Amino acid sequence: MDLKYGVYEQIINEAISEALESFADDSVETREIEKEEGPAILARYMQKALEYGLNIIKDRTKSQEN
Repeated sequence: MDLKYGVYEQIINEAISEALESFADDSVETREIEKEEGPAILARYMQKALEYGLNIIKDRTKSQEN
């Protein structure tokens, strides 16, 4: 399946915007970023999210083995 460039970013942007709206205005800082910064910022976010998720899976696997 061929998807247009930018489809993934738009889905992620919408999900992040919805999540941020659930926080109090004074607890979230937002700013415009340069286009060139986007991939690095997204990569750092995805790294943290994946590490968190994989740690949960690892912990569940360990607890099921015991």
